[in-house]
Amino acid sequence: PFLGSRRDLAEAQRAFCAWSDPLAAAKALLQWERLTSSDPVAANQWAEEKHLSSARLANLSRDKAFLLRDMKRAGLLRNAGVSLSGPVTLSDAAETRDASAEVLETRGEFEESLLEVEQEEDSPESLIEDAEDSDALLATVLCSAYPGNVAMRSKENKRNFKLSSFAEANMSPASVNADAHETHPWWLYCDAASTHRTYMHSTTLIHDWQIALFGGLRSKTSYDQKMHTCMTLDHWLQVGGVLRRSNT
Repeated sequence: PFLGSRRDLAEAQRAFCAWSDPLAAAKALLQWERLTSSDPVAANQWAEEKHLSSARLANLSRDKAFLLRDMKRAGLLRNAGVSLSGPVTLSDAAETRDASAEVLETRGEFEESLLEVEQEEDSPESLIEDAEDSDALLATVLCSAYPGNVAMRSKENKRNFKLSSFAEANMSPASVNADAHETHPWWLYCDAASTHRTYMHSTTLIHDWQIALFGGLRSKTSYDQKMHTCMTLDHWLQVGGVLRRSNT
């Protein structure tokens, strides 16, 4: 939903999330929906100031209403009083938006976690702790959604990454992560496009434990005592750990 040049896109997204492009867009959508429910004109002005497209945000809001409706029809969500018959309209989207906090069944659901991050009434200490927990949870949800789209930095402070489907790739200049976290090794991407150079788009910072638990489309038992690994994901990611013994 963001507008502008590649550099402008990256800066606009960092105002919402400094480590994930998809979550920056999701948080921007939630804020726009809250503003739209009370003052649509002010919401559109806010979107323009934040380099956001109101038309794209409206389409995303409608798509979210479709998704929640289909999840309710499938029995994945509780009935929150939103009609499921007929086409989904913007009014349906508004009703679904208002009910989404009570509709979502578990903490693992995407939007409920986002709402937890946005809570302002908590104390500063608990807010920081909840945000850190929610950040890890949200990255895990994305890792489950794109289990095969893992990227590993080739060398520390280098800008190229190893992917399973390409020999080498670079971070998109429009990503919030384009010029940040230059030593972090692991990343998730939603898409990779190749012309004269391969770029990863919609990237998210992830950690090794998230890859080990939720990454990879295929796994194979593979023991290596020197590397302390016991499993290989997608024929290139080796997973393992060091056993720590205690005296108790």
